[in-house]
Amino acid sequence: MAANSPQDWRRRQPPPAAPSLSPSPSSPSSCCAPRKK
Repeated sequence: MAANSPQDWRRRQPPPAAPSLSPSPSSPSSCCAPRKK
C-alpha cells in the first residue's frame, strides 16, 4: 500500500462537513478538489 496514494491522503483529510474549510459550499468542486492554502 502506497502511503503517497491520493486516496490515502484524502482519508487523512477531515470531512468536508466543516463549513470553515469549505468557503463555497455551493461549489461541488470545493468538496473534491484539494484545499488551497
